[in-house]
Amino acid sequence: MRAGGRTGQQLFSTALLAVGVALAGAATSSAATPSAAGLYNAGNAYARQGDVAMAILNYERARVLAPNDVDIKANLEHIRAGAGLPTQSGSWLENHARLGNPNVLYWSGVVGIAVLGTGVLVLSFSERHRPAGLIAAVIAAPLCVAAIVDCIATAPVLHEAVILHASAARVSPVPGGDTLFTLPAGLVVSVTDDYQNFKLIKTEAGRLGWVAAADVSPVT
Repeated sequence: MRAGGRTGQQLFSTALLAVGVALAGAATSSAATPSAAGLYNAGNAYARQGDVAMAILNYERARVLAPNDVDIKANLEHIRAGAGLPTQSGSWLENHARLGNPNVLYWSGVVGIAVLGTGVLVLSFSERHRPAGLIAAVIAAPLCVAAIVDCIATAPVLHEAVILHASAARVSPVPGGDTLFTLPAGLVVSVTDDYQNFKLIKTEAGRLGWVAAADVSPVT
């Protein structure tokens, strides 16, 4: 029994160390990432200057960090409507399963995995600490699920970009390629490929074309 107790204590110590490392990583990540509030304010400043594309870019970046912020959504809808741009509908997952700041949820998932793993080990090796292991598993499981769901819902955003000014979408990735259609400034597109100084983009309507890389700025 004593050996089992020591094993349980060692496992809990390992879990606490893992949580500490995860929290330190979360703090570092948050410090290195612009805040949703800062990006939102930058979007407002560009909107006042009449720079639709940069305003939308900053609002979209703010929305990645705060997907449920009503002010960001309202300003995006307002500036898109004023510029005659289509509303970005997105998938059901993007609109309903993005739970919060992906950096925070990522590290919550790391903590959840560490605690869940420790709970499982405790259940397996330590009779004395079984109740604690069970509680740890029950608490950690929702953290892991939330992180996974948000990761899946946020994945499409990683490929999104904003057209910085009216640009020609061409048949091929060469300066003299035939123009298929023109993309308005501020339109959000998906980047599916790149070649030299061009990006292959896809509009929400499903149209494909090559655009100069300098005319596109990634959301993330």
